[in-house]
Parts: sequence; C-alpha cells; structure tokens
Amino acid sequence: EIKSAWIEYRLNRKITLNTAEETKLNSDNIVANAKKAFSNVQIQLNNHILSLEGSAGSVLDAELDILQQLVVEMKFSLSNEYAPTAKADYERMQRNLEGVSKMPSIFNPMKWRWEAEHQVKITVNNNKTNNECEIIIEGRDSQNQYAYNEFRSFLSWLKNCAVIRHPNAGVPPRILKPAMRKTCFDIEEKISRITDNKRTSIELWKRLKGSKATRESRMEVVAWIAICKFDCRLEGGFVRDWVVGNYSARPSEDPSTWLHFTPNAAGTPLPYLNKDFIPSDLDCHLPLHKYFDIDKFLDNLHKYQIEYKVFREDWRYII
Repeated sequence: EIKSAWIEYRLNRKITLNTAEETKLNSDNIVANAKKAFSNVQIQLNNHILSLEGSAGSVLDAELDILQQLVVEMKFSLSNEYAPTAKADYERMQRNLEGVSKMPSIFNPMKWRWEAEHQVKITVNNNKTNNECEIIIEGRDSQNQYAYNEFRSFLSWLKNCAVIRHPNAGVPPRILKPAMRKTCFDIEEKISRITDNKRTSIELWKRLKGSKATRESRMEVVAWIAICKFDCRLEGGFVRDWVVGNYSARPSEDPSTWLHFTPNAAGTPLPYLNKDFIPSDLDCHLPLHKYFDIDKFLDNLHKYQIEYKVFREDWRYII
C-alpha cells in the first residue's frame, strides 16, 4: 500500500466548484476546518476555484477530506410526464416505465461507470406501487447534476420507444439441421471470427493488415474485441447485413465525403457515416454483469494500431 506521506513533491490542485458546492463549503466551515487539519497545505477559495498547494501527499489527503464532505444526496423518480389526456402518449410511457421498473439492472453499466470514474454512488429502486424507478444519487452537487442529466436523456428516449425488450430476450444458440447447415458455412465462419475467444493475435493481425484485409474484416476484429474481451453484445445492421446477409457496399461519392458531422441537442458535433455504407457500423450493448472500462477498450484498439476518436453522449460512446 502506498502511503500518502511518502509523496513529497510539490503539488497544486485546482477544483472547480458550482454555486451550491461553494455555499456548502462556507456554510459548513469545511475550508476553515481543513486549514486547521492540514496546516501544511495552502488552501484558498476564490471565484468558484478551490486551490490546494503543498506536499503531494498532504494535498491529496486534504482534497479527499474536503470532497467527501461535499457529498450530498439527490432523489427523484423516473415518472410519466405526459398528461392523461394525451391518451396514446401517456399509455405508451406508462407501459415503458413499468417495463423499466422490472429490470433496474439495465442501469448497472451507468452505476459502475459513475462509481469507478467519479466516486458517485447511484441506487435504483423499483417502486412496485406506481411502477416507477426511484433514483438516489450520492456525490458532489455538480456531479449529481450530470448524472441526473443522463437519466433525463434516457427518459427522453423512453418517451418515443415503442417496445421495451428485456436484456436477456435474445434468441439462444440453435443447431442447424444438416440440410440447412450445408448452405450456411459462411455464416458459421463469420460468427466464429467474432465470437471465438481462442483466436490468436496472428489471426487478428491478418484480418487487420493482411493482403486480404477489408473494411468488413477490420470491423470483425473490433467486434471480436468488444465481444470476447469485454462481454459486449453485438446487434443491428452488422449482424443482419454482413454476418447473415453477406452484403457489402461503398458510397459512390468521393471518400472525403463519407463521414460528416452533425451537432446533437447539446451542440456537440457528432460523426455520421454515409448511409450507402453496408454494413454501416457496430452497434454494441454494454455488459450488465460487469463494469465496462472504456480506457482498457481503447488500449486494446491501440494494441492493434487501430486509430480512433471518442465522442461521449449521455447514453452512449461513439468511437
């Protein structure tokens, strides 16, 4: 175990606070008490910036002590915001909320990410009385607001969702009858290329950089990493068009136009592929039984010299 007292070099930490956090610091005498407890650390609060300077070990201890005291609790419910008079919308949303309330595990990837990356604890409870999810967020006020916005994004998506499918509602593996199997060897081979966890690095490199490598073979390698290394679930057009259908197509336009950017609701430009691409992209769902570490995933891409850029939205990663 590394002791903070062993870290002697000078460190200056600056923590940006929102108004609620700054108010709590002053009203609860958190800064004054921290100055007494960590007399060898220079602590200043100025214009929403908390500055801590001193030996690294002491600064880290002081920062942890202060941030722990800034933790507050936020409670809210995922509820139906449609008026009962809007009958179709209200009933659809009520049905969707009931479905979500019965499977709170769908929020596990979000819960694990917030705890691992920001030390924010999220609890999702099923209220069986009104078929709603009750949410409790424990963190700094600014972090709670960001987490709350993610739930709001989910709620916005839920409003327009026609059907809520259970995460484990997929079709289990089937054994094809010999007569049919003779016509499906290519499908079996593609499935093996993206799901066989015994594939070697040599095989993967051939699909990436070999003389017969294609866009589709490189997509297979990324799918293999997501499925075999990170337990993601692959769905959508890649399975339909490539794995099963064996379709592929390229846009006729100049390659420089194949990727374009369109701002989302927050004004962030997001990348979109030309719709003439077949298969288009890889649609992966994060695992519900363990934490998805985006940094480790990117490390795996880097290991195979796959260039990438990450775009973050409230409910998804775009890579």
